[in-house]
Amino acid sequence: MAATERARSLPAYPSSSQDANTSRLNIPVQNGKIITVYSPKGGTGCSMIAANLALALQTPSTPTALVDCNLQFGDVAVLLNEQGKNNMIDLTSRVEEIDPEIVQEVMVEHIQTGLDILACPPRPELADHVSGEQFGKLIQFLTDMYTYVVIDTASYLTDAVQIALENSDSIILVTTQEIPSIKSCNLFLSLAEQSGIRNRIHFCHESIR
Repeated sequence: MAATERARSLPAYPSSSQDANTSRLNIPVQNGKIITVYSPKGGTGCSMIAANLALALQTPSTPTALVDCNLQFGDVAVLLNEQGKNNMIDLTSRVEEIDPEIVQEVMVEHIQTGLDILACPPRPELADHVSGEQFGKLIQFLTDMYTYVVIDTASYLTDAVQIALENSDSIILVTTQEIPSIKSCNLFLSLAEQSGIRNRIHFCHESIR
């Protein structure tokens, strides 16, 4: 899916990494796509799928951001062996005044690929400092900087997770063959039908991980 999607995208940036970073600061990417990876059942591998999808989409011509929306116990930065002193709160706390330079200062760059990672707050109790409204404004801003914004989520429907789902161009719904996982996905699909996001959902089964 990532390869097909990337092939559709027109080159928006120069090929060199340095020029790409400069261009990202000054030339907006209009209408970047938001892709959210979600499962109503924990332990299905959403973080691994989100990380690998973001890595597959990232190229100099299709800059990609990986956003950790598991605000209490997110670990996408750990999966990619990266850490930084800044995190999502540094952006959501001033979401009304952020600009591309501020975003670049906060993002953690995956050195090998150039993928930008937005880490979750460092401690669980700080998750309450990120409101759904702030998160929504932030991811919409990121679509002006990145061709793809890939969001990893928690299994429970927090305000931020709901905002991510509502604003997504594509939702990757991860499930397993266990009865609890199937039951939870069925309930989520009913909710998605009511919310009008059912047609954006793509199934991902754990066996393809």
